[in-house]
Amino acid sequence: MILKLLKKNQTVYINGNVNINVKGSYTLNVDGPVVINGSTVNINQGTNGAARVGDVADTGDSGDAEGTNKIESGSTTVFIGG
Repeated sequence: MILKLLKKNQTVYINGNVNINVKGSYTLNVDGPVVINGSTVNINQGTNGAARVGDVADTGDSGDAEGTNKIESGSTTVFIGG
């Protein structure tokens, strides 16, 4: 594979799937924002929906008694594993 330095903005369109397999470390250094758009985003094979600042917590209506301070709902599109 030949890699070259790109000195201007680039957009790549891929009509299919892309898999990146790394045997070792993978570092991505970005000087600006990173945006990931997808129908779902899964980090570390997560199964529980991610909770965010401002999400509803401890309303007492999902089986957890009030005062337990448990997050009762999470994202249906972003999942985080441990």
